[in-house]
Amino acid sequence: MRRSLLAVSGTLVALAAVLLRMVAGPPGLDWYLLAWALFASALWLARRVPERRLGALVVAGGITLAATGLAAPPSSSTDSFRYAWDGRVQAAGISPYDHPPSDPALVPLRDDWLFPPDCGAPDLWPLPVDGCTRINRPTEPTIYPPVAQGYFLLLHWLSPEGSRHKALQLGGWAMAVLALVALCRLAGARRTAYWAWCPAVPVEAVNNAHVDMLGVLLVVLAFSAVRAGRARGALLGAAVAAKLLPVTALPGALSGVLANGVAWRRVLGTVVPAVLVVALSYLPYVLASGASVVGYLPGYLKEERYDGPGGGNRYAVLRLLMPDSWAPYAAIALLGLVVLLVLRYGDADRPWEGALLVSGSLLLLFTPGYSWYALLVVALAAMDGRWEWLGVALAGAVAYTAGPVAPDSPGTPFYAAAALAVLIGWAVRRPHQSAGPSAGHTKRRYANAPDRDHRRGAAARKGQDPADSAAQSGRGRRGVRVLFRRRTPGAEPMIGEIYADALAGEAAEIEYVDGTRVTLETARWFEPIDGDEELLSRCSSPTLDIGSGPGRLTAALTRRGIRSLGIDITPRAVALTRRAGGFALLRDVFDEVPGSGRWATALLADGNIGIGGNPEALLRRVRQLLEPGGTILAEVAPPGTRSRVDRLRLRRGPLAGEWFGWATVSANDIRRVALAGGFVEADCWTAHGRWLARLR
Repeated sequence: MRRSLLAVSGTLVALAAVLLRMVAGPPGLDWYLLAWALFASALWLARRVPERRLGALVVAGGITLAATGLAAPPSSSTDSFRYAWDGRVQAAGISPYDHPPSDPALVPLRDDWLFPPDCGAPDLWPLPVDGCTRINRPTEPTIYPPVAQGYFLLLHWLSPEGSRHKALQLGGWAMAVLALVALCRLAGARRTAYWAWCPAVPVEAVNNAHVDMLGVLLVVLAFSAVRAGRARGALLGAAVAAKLLPVTALPGALSGVLANGVAWRRVLGTVVPAVLVVALSYLPYVLASGASVVGYLPGYLKEERYDGPGGGNRYAVLRLLMPDSWAPYAAIALLGLVVLLVLRYGDADRPWEGALLVSGSLLLLFTPGYSWYALLVVALAAMDGRWEWLGVALAGAVAYTAGPVAPDSPGTPFYAAAALAVLIGWAVRRPHQSAGPSAGHTKRRYANAPDRDHRRGAAARKGQDPADSAAQSGRGRRGVRVLFRRRTPGAEPMIGEIYADALAGEAAEIEYVDGTRVTLETARWFEPIDGDEELLSRCSSPTLDIGSGPGRLTAALTRRGIRSLGIDITPRAVALTRRAGGFALLRDVFDEVPGSGRWATALLADGNIGIGGNPEALLRRVRQLLEPGGTILAEVAPPGTRSRVDRLRLRRGPLAGEWFGWATVSANDIRRVALAGGFVEADCWTAHGRWLARLR
């Protein structure tokens, strides 16, 4: 572990050095690729660092790496000069939508920084009459929406005389750090590293000070700091009014509204506040400038070749697959289909999934040539833990370095590779996903729980008791829905993920319906527990360990020469079992299990008789797996304990899984439960404080 920690730290130091070189001058493609290679290496090495150690490294590393963007003036973009100019124009009481920077009426506002007397320097734009400026497209009015304009004005008021670009860079750095903190609270340190260490953050959000960072922060806050409803809609509206691209997050906020008809309350509760915020932010500018508030947006779309297939590198991936003339229409149609899928099958409890799918698909379909557009995708990928989407940000950086409209841009193969990576990521996860059984079969499914397995459960709707059976059916929301969430067989989103993270050393809790929380102590399953020998000595070959977790019992049986197989529905648990020396498969006990009808012994240790919240049904299923006369060895609760079924879920910080059922079977009741499960004999004994039972 210490070696891994040192390796990650050293990689981040090297990344910081590369970033300092990048911001010192226009970064070449080789420096971009090197920075991203170091970023990927740091993420890979961090896999072996426990969450409790990784947290400080992610936060400190993220703050430090972002600060490298403050080391030099903007290195690869001139947008921040327009921001400073727009703030100055507004401070003079003039609407930035009324006059372009070249307008002679604004000559009194010019200075030697934005309008240098020496026009021989690089990255200067000529003025129509005489002179030059650092502001790009000086003959066009501003393109930036009103919330962005308010941000520019605020920084102008707060900036000391002569601070120039520094206030904008400091604003970008502060917003990047705030986003980092919010992501840590929502997604944990391991996923937050996708944002904290990504080279796009110090280069684009801080050094080039792109206002996109303001939109990203508002989206992150909308999904992490407030509940669904008016507040989330208002924040998303503000994000759209800061930079139009965050409109792609709105379908995520409306995930699943078409699942059963139209959830008008959710639609209106999100869309109306968003529209009101956008309208109110535009109102003073509309009153001052009229239709001019549209700004340079139409000209920008034409300049970037979004208005047609000819020339440029827009729709680059689609143009590899179809005639150029089809690409714009195909892009619009496919994006509309993605939005419809999110609205129909998206998970309302995880809106960032749908937002990531829509925003990432937009960039892959339209292939813009500006790297900072992908900042939102990086943040959403950190929320959702889908690292494969980070390739979209790399493709944007490559495209921008080569030139946004350059012919034969290397951005095209990188965008194609990014799209392929997303598809491969989905396909790799797909074998571990399930479209879900029927409502009648759902009651038999299970996922990771306090004792390594648990029943599948769907999230209760607002105002509904999680224990209500109506909250469990999830009718009409499976199938295509697997596109939007990472699942393990029989597991609803986040349950398996939180449990897998707990096996990796991250802190997690078990939360009951009444609000009680207890620590999920996964560490105890990695080492022998007193009383294990009482179970192991009674196992015959072959033995099936159901809910094997990290595999301490499966591996112990293998070392004794007893043929054994562990089954678990969490890929990490299966990997840990194999690493420990046991054999394990990713299986749900209610699905097809190898050797059905031929197992001599089945283990339900560590309370796994509670899987699914229906022990009688579980025993009947295990009886089908056993050979005639086969035995179940189970761990039960001490005598005097009340047999019951609890509703609970796993929680890691503010991130919670879905509710599921878990049964407790008392030693007093095991004979009755065994009889109902098809077993005629049940012996019970105690060893080292544990109560064990043998069913035949």
